[in-house]
Amino acid sequence: FQHKWDQFSIIARFEGKDDSLTNEPVIVGAHQDSINMWLPMLRAPGADDDGSGTVTILEVFRSLVGTGFRPNRPVEFHWYSAEEAGLLGSQDVAKEYQRKNVDVIAMIQNDMTGYVGTKFAESYGIVVDFVDPELTELVRVYAREYGDIPVRETKCGYACSDHASWAKAGYRSAFAIEGDFSDSSPYIHTTNDDVSHINFDHMKQFAKLALGFAVELGHYKGEQKISVKQYPGESPRASQELRAHHESRVAFMSKLHQYNDIKQNLPPSSTTADSNGSGTGATTPSPEPHLVMSGDNTPDANLKRALSLSTSTSKPGESKHAEGAPDKGDDPTIMKVSFLDKIEQELEELQRLHQQHQQNHHNQQHPKEKRALVGVAPLRGNSLDTQWVAAMEIGSPPQEFSVVFDTGSSDLWVPSTSCQTLTCMTLRRFNPSRSSSYQQDGRSWSINYADDSKVSGVLAKDNVKVAGISINDQTFGMASVNSGSTAATGVDGIMGLGFNSNSEMGNVNTPITNMILQNQIDQPIVSVWLNKAVDQDAGLSNGGQFIFGGVDPSLYTGPITYLPVSSTKEWQIKIDQIFIGRKELSLSSSASSAIVDTGSSYILFPDYLATAFHRAIPNSQYDSKLGWWVPCSVANSRYGGDLTFVLGGQKFSVPLSDIVILKSAFNGYCLSAIDSWQELAGHGGQSGILLGDLFIKNQYVVYDYEKKQIGFATKVDIAPGGIGLNAKNTAGSRLESLRETSRNHRVTVMALGAVLTCLLTSVL
Repeated sequence: FQHKWDQFSIIARFEGKDDSLTNEPVIVGAHQDSINMWLPMLRAPGADDDGSGTVTILEVFRSLVGTGFRPNRPVEFHWYSAEEAGLLGSQDVAKEYQRKNVDVIAMIQNDMTGYVGTKFAESYGIVVDFVDPELTELVRVYAREYGDIPVRETKCGYACSDHASWAKAGYRSAFAIEGDFSDSSPYIHTTNDDVSHINFDHMKQFAKLALGFAVELGHYKGEQKISVKQYPGESPRASQELRAHHESRVAFMSKLHQYNDIKQNLPPSSTTADSNGSGTGATTPSPEPHLVMSGDNTPDANLKRALSLSTSTSKPGESKHAEGAPDKGDDPTIMKVSFLDKIEQELEELQRLHQQHQQNHHNQQHPKEKRALVGVAPLRGNSLDTQWVAAMEIGSPPQEFSVVFDTGSSDLWVPSTSCQTLTCMTLRRFNPSRSSSYQQDGRSWSINYADDSKVSGVLAKDNVKVAGISINDQTFGMASVNSGSTAATGVDGIMGLGFNSNSEMGNVNTPITNMILQNQIDQPIVSVWLNKAVDQDAGLSNGGQFIFGGVDPSLYTGPITYLPVSSTKEWQIKIDQIFIGRKELSLSSSASSAIVDTGSSYILFPDYLATAFHRAIPNSQYDSKLGWWVPCSVANSRYGGDLTFVLGGQKFSVPLSDIVILKSAFNGYCLSAIDSWQELAGHGGQSGILLGDLFIKNQYVVYDYEKKQIGFATKVDIAPGGIGLNAKNTAGSRLESLRETSRNHRVTVMALGAVLTCLLTSVL
């Protein structure tokens, strides 16, 4: 499949025997491209992302070719190009199928199938967000039927692979990944994503799943309806609720055949499933093909000794291989099915059980609780310390989003369903028609950020919940245009924590202002503790926290030094001195103030100061496109020296080892996290200093809205007794569960704008 760019996608097709189904293919997909997320000139082996998925389905394809596989309907294997550039290859293919009115009945994506994480036991990761729920339940059945490892639900947090292209085109799609997203490979998109981290036995489990998906749906003709049986270890009650959940597949099966067709094809001796999943009545079973392993089934068996098909009535453990495709008309359905009569009566009961199951699940996830006087928002960081993300909800019922808490801006915005650009389609979008508390405003708004990105749309009001704190009638922006770098990082939106006077949306109250006015927090303060990636690697599950309305004494030591804010709009303070090691850097009068900004990744200096800083590090070099480079030896903690800021007479430092962004050497050099305004297009000559997360993650920071001051204290790197459990005024406070929002490989929000632009230009 040729695209406008050089790399083509590949489609391999098994033609179906039934001419009436020739326009209803089943698709098994993976993507063939890889990328080094940060610097395209470095190696990008892509062994796991997505060499593993590519090889997994290629081995399934090879196995089916060897058995003379001929399904009833077409089965296609797709290898897409340009997935890493924004699902471009699969979007092209899906649009072409949509244009030709091809009725794809099901698509499954295999993206990253080769890494076994360290947090959880080996399992299938069955993605449950941004997928078709009915098809996903079917995938869960196949995983249990043909696999040897358990199933684990997981969420990507956005439309993160090629299955989303098919969903966008109106087709049903599902996504299986190597495990829980929080436990997926940390090596992807780097030079280290090589074969040494691949587990081929794990890949074989995904080959079994992909083969079951291809063969079962490929043979399916639409005469019969799947029943959900009770699995070992499940109680009858659990099985009933599971059946209720699975029976929602009626909607999926209606895509394949009409409801009347089910009743017309029920044989007189059909088996009736009772509420416990057992059957009554006698029936003569048809020979039922099933999948078996060829040869050795031990863990060290080579993946190349692939799964093969059996068209016999073999008992478990027996293996009888097909010698060729069965004749048309002789081929029994591959589905594990039992017929259901009295469908109308059963569906009514199943729907009741399903609704009860959903309500019970909702009650467990959203228990009634006291009003929070202090709200604790857990954060999720990434492996490069470029971004910390939190969860929030908007609307009734709540629609969940991932946002960056940004003290450098003052407005809340998320994408809306009216945003139809590629960047928006990969994000969660607010749907006003699904919120009973939504209020239309209609005023237009537009924000330009320091990295020259832009978002715009219309204003609205709705109920918002963040950190366990409910805010009524919050004005926010529904973005219909989003060219921001947040979109490229998989983050839905931004929640500004600046002053009202800095709002770009006009005369509106910020979320923090409404928290104060609606008496939702005890104190008008926000405290920030960012956990470094190195500490997350040591086993902490939390990337840090924002506390709304209090501080956590377990996260800092000594006194909090407060400095008055010197601007009516910005969180700006005065800097006394700056040192690198023992060398003082000269500050001009205009460079003696700094904005403390949680929405920026790094530290920005005026051009002259960035040059002076890097010249103090021997052998540093400057690149006009990517900025400053330093010897990678600076990343070694034994290198020595700190970047020290004197604030209010107290010293607050950043280890020089923290300034290294990329530790994969390029001729012995690594990119520096200290940048100049010149590197942001159109911002050269700026005289102030911006202290972003590189500085903040090394301190404990308190923003005081009432007294207009910022406090700094010595941060405790790993809190004793846990994180966020000892906040002052904790009556009614709680930790919110945080949806996994990324694959731990996202890029900077602001300070790497130039790098991101260069990267995308190189890819596209």
